[in-house]
Amino acid sequence: MKRHITIVLILLFCSMLQAQEKQQYLHLTVGGGLHNLSYNLQNGTQSGKFGKTINAGYSYFFTQHWGIQSGLGLQWFNAHSTINFLSATPQVDIDGENFEFRVNYNNWQEKQQALFLDIPLTLQYRHALSNKISLQGSAGGKISIPISSSYTTTGGSITTTGYYSRLNAELSNLPEFGFTTTTDSYNNKLSLRPSYMAIADLGGLYSLSPKIDLYVGAYINYGLNNALKKDTKEIYQLDAVYNGVLASTQTTKVTPMSLGVKVGIYFRLAKTREIKIAVELPVITQPAEPAQKTDTVIVSQKIDTVSKIVVEQPVIKDPTPIEKEKRTEQPLDTVSTITINFTQNSDKTIHEEADKLKELTDMLKANPNQCLQITGHTCNWGTRKNNLRIGLRRANSVKSKLIKQGAPAKKIFTESKGEAEPLVPNTSEVNRKKNRRVEIKVVKCK
Repeated sequence: MKRHITIVLILLFCSMLQAQEKQQYLHLTVGGGLHNLSYNLQNGTQSGKFGKTINAGYSYFFTQHWGIQSGLGLQWFNAHSTINFLSATPQVDIDGENFEFRVNYNNWQEKQQALFLDIPLTLQYRHALSNKISLQGSAGGKISIPISSSYTTTGGSITTTGYYSRLNAELSNLPEFGFTTTTDSYNNKLSLRPSYMAIADLGGLYSLSPKIDLYVGAYINYGLNNALKKDTKEIYQLDAVYNGVLASTQTTKVTPMSLGVKVGIYFRLAKTREIKIAVELPVITQPAEPAQKTDTVIVSQKIDTVSKIVVEQPVIKDPTPIEKEKRTEQPLDTVSTITINFTQNSDKTIHEEADKLKELTDMLKANPNQCLQITGHTCNWGTRKNNLRIGLRRANSVKSKLIKQGAPAKKIFTESKGEAEPLVPNTSEVNRKKNRRVEIKVVKCK
């Protein structure tokens, strides 16, 4: 049964990848907060310190809201321990006499540092709150591989003595026998293993441009396994060897964990795909001038922006008398429609079309009785209220470009139908792309 469920889930996932609009991002984030090599001491206290993280990643959204993310990152952990206790271990001196080697740790302090290489894999969810702001969250796991780790003592003192029970005497201040007081500083490498961590983050995206988003959010990482290679040594030995807290019997488990905030930049990657739409512009007539032959306009559109409009001029032949008569009799209220498609939640697809809409501007100037009706449409994603707003923004965006070209504002009217009048059924992403559009109709002025 489990095998069948797994196969079904894989097939569903693959079908989603094929059917939905795919968005891809590269992103770079930096952050910082509490990064702790969390462990419990048998005799002492432990705390985490400030650490930082740097991450570079790739996100692939296979639906409007859902995607996956992976990449590489570096994460710095810092911890601090303080010890106050007396240890006693049985020893034998050079004369074969049994005694207790006593070590008194007086406010002894040690800090540990570790650098991990992170390889994450998370599921992402994104929801647009407005045209500029989106909410984004992710959850998953990662492998954290230790690159370097070490400890350094930072304060306190260690006093060693020898207690002989047969004599009921405690010997001290005999450095030649290992009985002394030290405040020396020690440092050495730690022995850690890879950590498997559960991770999550939540934040917001603010659109700086059609290709760049600013990210601000919070993150949490929690180790699921023991990252410490256990050892049974004492912190400080009779031969004056210092082993460190994490190599001693004082702790048996290390759990890396971090909590903080991060900021970053998301770069949207858009694959270019061309969609060609042929439309006919209305005839522009002038008194005492012969009618002009209609032009064919080819609109070549990228996924993100309408990238170019190429006007192909056919060979103009002298019209026959019958053709002249037909063209002269053509009414000015003949409706011609130009369709411009948009990507999801976008009203910026015509920002490069200042020169390309000149044909419509010239037509309005030359024909006093003709006006433009611009209608914005959307697919069925989102709420009805939000889709009406998006459709109107698209229509007004086209109107603004025409006015900048010199078209009379009073002859251009805008409206939004939202998702109410789809060109084709919203049954696939291919059809939804067709429905995300603006229609420009040339009509007789009232």
